[in-house]
Amino acid sequence: MVFSKFFGIDKTPIAGLEIGQDFIVFLKLIKEENGFAVDNLIQIPTPPNAVSGGNINDPEGIGEVVRSILDRNEIETIKVNLSLPSNVPFIRTVTLPDLPYEELKVIAKDEASNHIPFSISDANVDFVLLEESRRVESGNKRIIDVLIVAVPKSVAQKYVDVADAAKIKINTIEVATYSMIKGLANAGQIKPTKDIVVSVLIGFDTTDITLVSNGFPLFSHTAPVGKKNIIDTISTGLGLSQMETLNFIPQVAILVPGFATTNDPQIVKAATLVRMIYNTISTEISKAIQFYQSQKAEPPEILKIVLGGPGMCIKNAEKFIGNRLKIDTELADSFNNINVPPEQLENYDTPTLITSVGLALKGL
Repeated sequence: MVFSKFFGIDKTPIAGLEIGQDFIVFLKLIKEENGFAVDNLIQIPTPPNAVSGGNINDPEGIGEVVRSILDRNEIETIKVNLSLPSNVPFIRTVTLPDLPYEELKVIAKDEASNHIPFSISDANVDFVLLEESRRVESGNKRIIDVLIVAVPKSVAQKYVDVADAAKIKINTIEVATYSMIKGLANAGQIKPTKDIVVSVLIGFDTTDITLVSNGFPLFSHTAPVGKKNIIDTISTGLGLSQMETLNFIPQVAILVPGFATTNDPQIVKAATLVRMIYNTISTEISKAIQFYQSQKAEPPEILKIVLGGPGMCIKNAEKFIGNRLKIDTELADSFNNINVPPEQLENYDTPTLITSVGLALKGL
């Protein structure tokens, strides 16, 4: 492997591996003449208590589950792209002089040390230049916004431990928000234009709201609400166990005008309960949009909102949010522009897989 890297060739297959609190998703794509196709797609429950609050508690247990997935599909060698939920790393956008890349690398790390809430020596730090933000201040001073991401080494080590237990290699670890943006770009839901699209990733613990233009994030906001709130609200309100709640959720649909209703009192009550969760998410989306627009002399228009992630598990949620905010709202079309037999997706809520698709695309 060392020699293949030395000569610039590394043919180890790459896949996306999303480790969530409720499910682990393994997705491998392959290149075809006209795009991409699904080679392997597997979703299995995460071992109980192996993940909580976005943090991995049992890397060995997760690694053993991943290894079993690979063994069943006769996959011996693989590199994976992993994602972190946004509540785990420290993320900050800073404005720096628009200098050559190598100089910015040094400055960005120094700047990170002024902001991150833990020692820079205990962190893995990376940064991304937000190309669309390049501008000139008074006095002809060129500046650019830089997205800094810092992860405690102890957190990163848990992912390394997962890989070791699974006998696989890590290609990259990135923030789930940006994996979703990559997936939406491939699906054609984010285009290389100045139009602003709001990417909303409703995760297990948090909801990430990111305003995107020309493929680059302009502004991000994270709200402490997600699928966990949906599960807990239904479980408490209907007196169901967590497993009963998870089995019941696919039946629930928010009641919106013009769409079929139900007379089942359990479903009606659950729909009323989860409506409050999505109402909170709607409010957070509105706050993020209003804050961003308030910073601009000429507030830009929002083209649309796109929803994805584990929390998109309730039918009609996109219609409810769209009606409330009066903005076109749609579900992440995760496998658009990817060749996959429809029957292979029958058991999946495809909007929930958008992060996995983004991870699988990275490196292809």
